Amino acid sequence: MDDLLRAKRNAFIYRSFRDVADCDYIAARISHRFKLFDQFLWSALQAVEKYLKTIILIYDGDT
Repeated sequence: MDDLLRAKRNAFIYRSFRDVADCDYIAARISHRFKLFDQFLWSALQAVEKYLKTIILIYDGDT
């Protein structure tokens, strides 16, 4: 894969997964602070899942 295509692919992956995971992570922290434990667990789970997908896709793994 040429460098330009890889850069565009990685930018798409970051926008699609990592940036959304960051928002889920922030939501999880806020939920924990306000003792909304069910929402905290769900948001944390979503954040971890999206971070792992980002790592797998950046290193050319298969989801």
